[in-house]
This record gives sequence, structure tokens and C-alpha cells, in this order.
Amino acid sequence: MYQLSQFQAAIQVLADAGEPMNCKAMVEAMTAEGLWSSPGGKTPEATLYASILRDTRKGEDARFAKADRGLFTLPAGRKHRSTRTSRVAALRTTPTKSGSEHYSTKTSSVVGGRTG
Repeated sequence: MYQLSQFQAAIQVLADAGEPMNCKAMVEAMTAEGLWSSPGGKTPEATLYASILRDTRKGEDARFAKADRGLFTLPAGRKHRSTRTSRVAALRTTPTKSGSEHYSTKTSSVVGGRTG
């Protein structure tokens, strides 16, 4: 099963919520909805917070906006496509050396010894 990155899952959670959220609530929601799960990190909300803060510094290209202290939302007027439907579209099958298929979400990654 394809799983979103923490960053992508946060966008989906905020789009579904329609209101500002803090990082702890976003992590809890994305875990509860099965969009993302921590690979064993002790502070996933701190990791998400740092990623979102980095993103907010991109100006007009930012995918997040700061609503208040510790609260983030999606920028007003920016269209966000649903990652729930794009998860399937993001999968690409690439043959490996053995001839079996391997799923990759990047078109320029090395999969099975070949560039895809």
C-alpha cells in the first residue's frame, strides 16, 4: 500500500479539516486516518513543525500558512488537489532487472538498477 509522506499527509489533513491545526493534532489525525505513520521517531510533531516552518518561508510558493502561534493552515486562494485520489496516480510501475514490477513515486529514481 502506498503511504503519503508526513508533509503530504499534513496537507490532506488540513484540507479535510478546513481550519487551522497545530502539528500534534495533524500527526494524530494523519495517523488515525491511516495517511501516515511514524517510522519510529520520538517527536514526529517537532519534525512536522520544522518542515512546515521551512515551507512557510517560500513566500507565494508556500504550501502552508501560519494562522497563529503554533497553528497552521493552507494558504487562502490556493487550490489544493486531494492527495487521496492522487495517491493512485502517483504510482508508476517500473520493471526491475528480474522482470518483476516495482512501484516508484519518482520518475527519476533508480529502481532495480535502472533509472526510471
